[in-house]
Amino acid sequence: MSAPIAIPKTPGQRLLSGSLLALLVIPAGVILFTLISSIGFVASFTGFAIAFGAVWLYRKGAGDIITRAGAGAITGIVIVTLLLGFYVSMVFDFANALAKSATDLGHPLTAWTAFNSAAFWPLFNENFGPLFSDNALFFVLALAFGILGSFRILRRAFMTSVSGSSTAATFGTAPPAPSQPPVYPSDGDGSPSASADEKTTPPHSQS
Repeated sequence: MSAPIAIPKTPGQRLLSGSLLALLVIPAGVILFTLISSIGFVASFTGFAIAFGAVWLYRKGAGDIITRAGAGAITGIVIVTLLLGFYVSMVFDFANALAKSATDLGHPLTAWTAFNSAAFWPLFNENFGPLFSDNALFFVLALAFGILGSFRILRRAFMTSVSGSSTAATFGTAPPAPSQPPVYPSDGDGSPSASADEKTTPPHSQS
């Protein structure tokens, strides 16, 4: 029984499979961002790790090929991960603040219990504006360091990407066909042809 023939994916299929697998970096990146920000530390390492993970996962899903559209998708995933990481870190800090306030008032409360309470989200949404204003500097620094950390990874992804609309660029350029020597017609089989002077009838002299 003959082995099945592997049909290469089209650029659109590579983009879809690579992007879907790269989405797995979002929850991991959000957790990493929240843990690092919870200790009051902002570093470009977070953006670097998120970008590196997104590129690695995309290559696994797309067959180790990044098209220009794929590089754009990776960039979007990195930006979304950084924004969600900042939002989740705000939620985490607000839950800790509520737990601390309740504990100071003589009602011991953990951050997880405060987060699961029915009043948490109404209170968070009501105080979102002031919370964002208080964390505006941290937001700017987080995005700046995140972009700084992921810049080299994303820049390299764009520089090494290929055009998604070109099949030759995606699957490799076919080698040129070997050139054949020119064929010249001859008058006879294997016999040299006469020159033009020898075939020309000499003019008759007029007496």
